[in-house]
Amino acid sequence: MRILTRMACVLALAHACLLVVGPPAVAAQNNNAGGGDGDRLVRSAFVMLLGNPPALHMEVVHDLYENVYARISLYAQKAKISGMAVDELWVKLVGVTFDGAALRRGQIKATETRQSYLHGSVAISSIETYLASNKDVKEIKLEFDRGDIAGDALINIGGVYLRTRMRTFFEAAGTPEVYIRVRNLWVNGLPVPQPLVEMLERRINPLLDIRQWPMRFQMAGTRITPTSVILSTQKDLAAPCGFCVTPENP
Repeated sequence: MRILTRMACVLALAHACLLVVGPPAVAAQNNNAGGGDGDRLVRSAFVMLLGNPPALHMEVVHDLYENVYARISLYAQKAKISGMAVDELWVKLVGVTFDGAALRRGQIKATETRQSYLHGSVAISSIETYLASNKDVKEIKLEFDRGDIAGDALINIGGVYLRTRMRTFFEAAGTPEVYIRVRNLWVNGLPVPQPLVEMLERRINPLLDIRQWPMRFQMAGTRITPTSVILSTQKDLAAPCGFCVTPENP
């Protein structure tokens, strides 16, 4: 009997505490439409934005509110940006809010982003394929040459396709575009005047254009390696990427 009396007292005390403290808080993840179906919608929308890459890994940290994320980290292989294949792509978004109606339509529309980072590795062969899709460029062949990219191609100059050789590098200046710059251009062994070089640059640029993306990235650094070109919002590319995490099984 005493045991039953003590149990009744404990239950009464617990009930009183609940009345004072209130019900237990619901976890932030459950209070956020980003969990469950929300995460699925965000992932599906990124798949569409990146041209249905064969591999995509996404990690999210939810915020307290619907369609708001404290952080999204994304890794993709063979993503498509402006028609160019990016062999490896890392994206990190901090404090991002998505338009819920757009997500349900399969679209990414960020109404607010506190910080955004992007780092991409593009194989020289992928740039070659991308430039070959330009109607003014034919039979192009690119190769690494002492920190630049050297290329041979048939290029439309003044309405005539001429055999050319060029040395190029890449430029990023804190905008959403990355430009290919022609350091030297020769036609039949003769140097091409600067006005014609500038005309060619206008036809093939920008190499990477993400102005139409739903979040803004300030591209700040480029680096040419023997096999690829690195394009990043990180300015110092001599240092390791500070936000790139490659999953073991993307």
